[in-house]
Amino acid sequence: MEAVDRHVADTETEAHLKRLREVIRTAGVKGITKSELTRGTQWLKSRTATTSSRP
Repeated sequence: MEAVDRHVADTETEAHLKRLREVIRTAGVKGITKSELTRGTQWLKSRTATTSSRP
């Protein structure tokens, strides 16, 4: 049941979040460096900043 919770998602955003968590989880107790995280998440599309209507 734990594997289902880790891998089954209802939305694309939830799927991305779960996949990202898995990348971090598999790093284990030693943690993950920024470069390892970047390499492990190259599948993510970059988000573009939205312009705010505030001055």
